[in-house]
Amino acid sequence: MNKAVGSITGLVIIVVLGVVGFLVTRDTPADRDVQTDTAQTQPESVQQSTPSNAAGTSLAGSDQSGQSDTAAEDPGVQDQNYAIDMFNFGYSIEQIKAAPGDTITIDLSSSNGTHDFVIDELNVRSDTVNTGGNALVTFTIPQSAAGQTYEYYCSIMNHRAQGMVGKLVISE
Repeated sequence: MNKAVGSITGLVIIVVLGVVGFLVTRDTPADRDVQTDTAQTQPESVQQSTPSNAAGTSLAGSDQSGQSDTAAEDPGVQDQNYAIDMFNFGYSIEQIKAAPGDTITIDLSSSNGTHDFVIDELNVRSDTVNTGGNALVTFTIPQSAAGQTYEYYCSIMNHRAQGMVGKLVISE
């Protein structure tokens, strides 16, 4: 009898720990307050990557737009990597800063709904991503884009009209 009680107690402890772990890591709508230039709380499956330059140096002191506090001192071309979560109706990163010649790679995921990522002027279009899915999109900023600002948006149904847009700001 004591052995059965001990087994049941152990099972109860495991279940309680599993429930607590789920509650701590789950994503709620309150976690997704959209603010410009602010990295958002991501579901556990979506990890925010820290932008890095071509040499692989982390830009951890950056504002998550890919530009470090010392970017103006470094005129070199950068490879910038982002993880962007798409949800109804927004992107977890609403502004990306880049320079002509930079190569941008974005790991797109969708925590809610079916979405994509489009920049018409640069001929950028991702695959469609469904809830729980991912897609990579990579593009290089042309020299002719210096000083321009482009809108990126979701082309699915009326998502763009619902405010699912962001800005790509290119330095001079």
